Amino acid sequence: MDRWQGIYIDTIQMELISIFYSQDDEGYIACLVRMPTLSAFGKSPNEVMAEMATAIDLAREERNGSRL
Repeated sequence: MDRWQGIYIDTIQMELISIFYSQDDEGYIACLVRMPTLSAFGKSPNEVMAEMATAIDLAREERNGSRL
């Protein structure tokens, strides 16, 4: 399994995201650099980025009060 780690710049969401592989969790963890408490989990780098995009969208909706 690829043990990818790095910083990713999401040009669509305009966010800086840190991604690392967790051996304890056997998957990838992504954290929003400007708000480390916002994180996501996935079994691959692509999956964790999709989960992070969802988490960012939900956080923005919550902040804007537009969440249903």
